[in-house]
Amino acid sequence: MAVNLAPSFAPWIAQWTNRPLPMLQASKDLLLPMLRRPDRVRPADLVDIVLRDPLLTAQVLRTVNHRERTSLSADVVSVENCLALYGITPFLERFANGPVAEASLLPDRPHAVADLHAAVTNLRFAARLAREYASQRFDAKLDEIFIAAVLSGLPTLLGILSTDQSGAASAENAACDMLGAWHFPEPLVQLQAGSHVETPRQSMQVAVLKMARALEFGWWQPEVEVALQVIADVLQSPLDECWNLTTAAILKFVRKETARSGRLQAAYALPMLPGPWEPVAPPEPAAPPVPPANRFAERLHALNDAAHQGANASQLIELALRVFTEGMGIQRAAFMVYSAQDSLLRTRFIQSPDAQDRLNDFSLPMDNVHLFARLMTKPQAVWLNEHTRINLQKLLPGTWLQRFGAGDFCAMSIFMNERPVGLFVGQRTSLTPLDEATFTQFKQVCLLVSRALAERNNRA
Repeated sequence: MAVNLAPSFAPWIAQWTNRPLPMLQASKDLLLPMLRRPDRVRPADLVDIVLRDPLLTAQVLRTVNHRERTSLSADVVSVENCLALYGITPFLERFANGPVAEASLLPDRPHAVADLHAAVTNLRFAARLAREYASQRFDAKLDEIFIAAVLSGLPTLLGILSTDQSGAASAENAACDMLGAWHFPEPLVQLQAGSHVETPRQSMQVAVLKMARALEFGWWQPEVEVALQVIADVLQSPLDECWNLTTAAILKFVRKETARSGRLQAAYALPMLPGPWEPVAPPEPAAPPVPPANRFAERLHALNDAAHQGANASQLIELALRVFTEGMGIQRAAFMVYSAQDSLLRTRFIQSPDAQDRLNDFSLPMDNVHLFARLMTKPQAVWLNEHTRINLQKLLPGTWLQRFGAGDFCAMSIFMNERPVGLFVGQRTSLTPLDEATFTQFKQVCLLVSRALAERNNRA
């Protein structure tokens, strides 16, 4: 790959090209016991250790993508795929005994150790924030988003480890140059600042990383508002909703990380309202808006009337989708038609704010035993959430995971008497996740449509 490098940065790349990248001491402390008992290691635990260490993540991906390959070999973008390629025992033997970053800094540069740990913590936050926003776009490859964010700070970390403080690590396109020179997979290079590829995905990724860096110095930094506006434009969401997502991510991160690192204090990153603290009299209450329950009842009543008046299947399904989107606040709702002849589920009707929604041309073969194939064996419903994910995610077909990831959704199969017709699918963003009441209403609407179709078929 041809890469235009800044003159001051080229020596930097050469300095680390033929040297193994070190890992954090905390990573080594966790990997060595695993090396002694690899049969007890869970792959998910090993992947989590690697992803928490940006230097180790870079070393793993660089090593795997520099292996000898045939013309049919593909780039490896995720740590999970690296682990699958090696196997647990060879993976640990290859990477558990690498050099340690802190050892090169102590005892002469203790302040650099603190800087290194602070930079790693900030990268972890930036990566989680980038993944959170990408899920709002229903990004099908969240691993790429997360790892690209982790690697975006690689020049900064290597700058701390280097004795040559040339300032090259501060260049905006330093990560893009370094990953390109080391022939990292193209998707990871394209998601860095300075990439020649400018898409909404890349624009939002760069904006999120800029905002995360600015938040290190306080929520009042002007860069935060500029980045937030870019994110809101890409998501086509109100600015306040995007900021609420950021504050929620900060608080969630602080609860997990601050006890270990002492970084990113919640009160430091979140805004306080200016002015006196004396209580202010509340304004006169405005007329209350129409509660969502009433909108649900209205849309459900319209569907029920149409069923009694003998509406056809297409009309019933369209009205049901309106109940989901307008009465229940489900952002994406679709009906997938089942074809017994082709053994296929194919999207026929969809309600979504995105005209180019990825469900538009989606189809699922039914010749494999996956979650949706099981749903079509009898009338039944499923709700994928944080409590059911551990059991249901392994049943999701690969085509679904590649396009939609493992985000929350609900689905229910529709039968006409004993003949399968298709299934409804509903999904919300993580800003307003599905809850028990919404799932109950979802099943209520699906049962109403199923009964109406059966009654219409019996009359015919």
